[in-house]
Amino acid sequence: MKKIIENYRNKTYKFLRWSEKWTKTDMIYLTKGGFWLTLGQIFSSISGLLLAIAFAHFIPQEIYGNYKYILSLVGILSALSLSGIGVSITQNVARGFEGSLEQGFWENLRWGILVILASLGGFIYYFLNENYTIAYSLLIAGTTYPILQSASFYGSFLGGKREFKASTIIGIFRSIIPAFLIFLTIVFTQNLLAIITVYSLSHAITALFFYFYTIKKFKPNNKIDEKNINFGKHLSLMGSLGTVADNLESILIFHFFGGAQLAVYTFATALPKQFNFLKKAIQTMALPKLSQKSIPELKKILPTKVTMLFFALIPIVGAFILSAPYIYKIFFPQYLDSVIYSQVLSLYILLFPSLFYTQALVAHAKKSYLYVTGVTLPIIQIISLLILLPIYGIWGAVFSTLILRLSNFIISLFLFNRM
Repeated sequence: MKKIIENYRNKTYKFLRWSEKWTKTDMIYLTKGGFWLTLGQIFSSISGLLLAIAFAHFIPQEIYGNYKYILSLVGILSALSLSGIGVSITQNVARGFEGSLEQGFWENLRWGILVILASLGGFIYYFLNENYTIAYSLLIAGTTYPILQSASFYGSFLGGKREFKASTIIGIFRSIIPAFLIFLTIVFTQNLLAIITVYSLSHAITALFFYFYTIKKFKPNNKIDEKNINFGKHLSLMGSLGTVADNLESILIFHFFGGAQLAVYTFATALPKQFNFLKKAIQTMALPKLSQKSIPELKKILPTKVTMLFFALIPIVGAFILSAPYIYKIFFPQYLDSVIYSQVLSLYILLFPSLFYTQALVAHAKKSYLYVTGVTLPIIQIISLLILLPIYGIWGAVFSTLILRLSNFIISLFLFNRM
């Protein structure tokens, strides 16, 4: 039996090495890392799907819309944090500077005071307007967010070390534990404050536990690149406007059309977002590799990778468009209005390959180019939302998303060619 298994491994290894001359990719690295990342996404998708089903069956649309509205408010406040340090940690750990994990954790936690103060301001505003549920929910979610984000940097560390197996196993527990606790909460109560409290605490405590577990197990060295925090701050500043733009979408839908319509749009985006594992896989696996290659090398290999991935995604998107009506009918019968929006939104999956270009810019610390994308793309998104959303409703949000993704592809390609 051992000989059979060994034979199979050898043949697989030889085949993967042979295929590299066509794919221009380290197929052993891709297969190992891709397997674990895909496995993690399967568990994450299952837990997310079950939770979405529970929300659809137990929580009225208006309450669910308010739930998403609060999370979007916290998302906007997160623009005050150092979210970009995560990418910087991955880049530095890949080069042996493992002390950047702890450095980034404490620095982001200090900056998190701004998020807490902003959430306190939001609490006072909604409290004075006698919207007590949103007031207390925002305060709880906002004050726990810095802990959640800082602790989550363990994932960036594991990505930099290419510990995809460990990252996946931890990620499975990080998906299942909060999802299970939130599920129990929404089954027994429709109280929005209780749901937000369980959501915030379960995610923050779970992330904090695995942060300390990662430190204990992998024992990072104390090497620090003094440029780490500086580059991380630049990345955070570049991404801050994008963070605001991403969450502004939900807030504007809530403002113009109410919680129920926000719930419909959220469920329209829910299934296409399940394909984000491809996006995360590209970001996680590509950055350490791209950091080790020269710019001339990247210009030779990346266009081929982008083209191949684009054509590989076409049948996947086509299958989703055909199956979406049946999926919604079975799992989300209360949200059949979301189907058509979901089908059109899925087209943006075809543009995921552009991430190779943006990750190349990050890998080689092209700060001026990253500022161009970090400012230009959110402005395009905000303008398109403000113009299209009041006129076309949810369709305006759909069109805005597609415009943003296409713009990202064009701009990142242009900047990559100028490297």
